[in-house]
Amino acid sequence: MTKFIVILIGLGVLANAAIAMGERAIEVDANGDGVMTVDEVQAVYPDITAEIFAEVDTNNDGVLDDAEMISGIENGLVPTPSDS
Repeated sequence: MTKFIVILIGLGVLANAAIAMGERAIEVDANGDGVMTVDEVQAVYPDITAEIFAEVDTNNDGVLDDAEMISGIENGLVPTPSDS
């Protein structure tokens, strides 16, 4: 029973982290079109170079969607929302 409770608490923490990242991604998307351009990302994260942006842009479409942004945060390429 204790393991089950710990797992549920852990899942709650992960869900809150994902929500916070999603909220941050929305803030980065200045024009609200659902994707983030290099200019939008650099406005919030000035240390993100074009090279880092290209590395985070895993499908090479020139913009980041929420999944790519979250992956970039998880992989340490983009600062976590609390770091900026």
